[in-house]
Amino acid sequence: MRRAVTAVGCACLVMVSSASGQKPARLDSLMVGVVDSYRYFDHPVDPDLYLIRPGDELVVTFIRAKLPAVSLTVDPEGRVIDATIGIFDLSHKTLSAARQELQSALQSLYKADEIAISVAGPSKVAITVSGAVKRPGLYVAYTSQRVSEIIDTAGGVSPSGSRRRIILSGGPRDIMVDLDRAEFLGDLTANPCLYAGDRIYVPGKSDLLVQVVGEVANPREVELLPEDSLQLLLLLAGGARTNGDTSAMQIISESQSHASHADKIKAGDIILVPPKPTSITHASLTVYGAISRPGMYEFRPGLTLAELITQAGGFSPQANAARTTVFRKAEADEWGRPMTQRYPISNTVHGDGQVEQFPIRADDSVYVPVTMGYVKVRGEVHNAGLFPFRDNESALYYVTAAGGFLPTADKDQIHIINRVTKQTSVQSPAAIVHDGDEVIVNIRQELQ
Repeated sequence: MRRAVTAVGCACLVMVSSASGQKPARLDSLMVGVVDSYRYFDHPVDPDLYLIRPGDELVVTFIRAKLPAVSLTVDPEGRVIDATIGIFDLSHKTLSAARQELQSALQSLYKADEIAISVAGPSKVAITVSGAVKRPGLYVAYTSQRVSEIIDTAGGVSPSGSRRRIILSGGPRDIMVDLDRAEFLGDLTANPCLYAGDRIYVPGKSDLLVQVVGEVANPREVELLPEDSLQLLLLLAGGARTNGDTSAMQIISESQSHASHADKIKAGDIILVPPKPTSITHASLTVYGAISRPGMYEFRPGLTLAELITQAGGFSPQANAARTTVFRKAEADEWGRPMTQRYPISNTVHGDGQVEQFPIRADDSVYVPVTMGYVKVRGEVHNAGLFPFRDNESALYYVTAAGGFLPTADKDQIHIINRVTKQTSVQSPAAIVHDGDEVIVNIRQELQ
């Protein structure tokens, strides 16, 4: 039951050096453009964690005063030098600390009701990735990108590495990164932006492991942390399936098997979710992803998706509501045999977040994805990478943002991977691309 788990997130970063010291192939085609290829912050920054770095541009705005905004650039030594306000050493200081220091000087020079200081946008930063990844080394990224993305660029967490005890350091304090929480719970705080540090260390996987098996969406081995609850471990395995009986869960230890509520989870335990007895008639539904209260809900005839979303507390702030997907089990194949495979049903939520009165079936599951804010482009283009998502733009728009087709590219057919359903479709360059999707430009067939 032991499984290797890959890292979440998509890669658009550039490897500057690796453990072997070899330059990666086609580095020029992987370079991310400085002007228009980065994505903006997908979540408000935490000023107590944001680390001021050389190249950052600070914008000073005078509130209710007829004064133009002032732009201050942090020089390579980490200083702000301005002929009027003076010299300030902001190296290794947080945005909060920088604000406090600058505002004291500005308030003595300018008469304004309030002085606001903000960061103009993401900047490039060198990130060291070490430990249990496939390609340790030094990478270049934008501060708006998240830990999972650069780990993915470093080849992902190795099979012996920990996904739940990753350390982001170099900022005001070390931050514990938990890629399992980020992937299965949609918790972005567990997968922070790179503005909070400049070193990523992936330790080896501990021997404190439990297995979650049975009627769960993703049976797997999970690294156990001291604060983990049974409910959390269940969610980290994708949650119970509709036919799973969570009330009859068992914890199987080396010496005994007992009810799930009888004792604290220990390393080596197996959490078993059994199927519901056939005599039970109350079916249940699973709602997971970026929803306020993910979990299982009782099915009743006439239930609609809008009612189910309301019952689950509504969408969380980071939800991409428009890409909410219902996964439904096919009733039978062409020979009339029962099917276990599910098929996705999209377009159940409008772009403005209004949920359709879509009828729900007893064995459905509902997934609400997190807003990614970017589209990934790779293959036969000049500058592969991540590019800011824009509504109703075509694959050709993102190919153009990636520097256009290489001479070897197939310009007629483009592969698009749907991030939610994981399905790949062959489309024309005019096809509309959605948030988080991946656009792949293949080499022409006669050159393969």
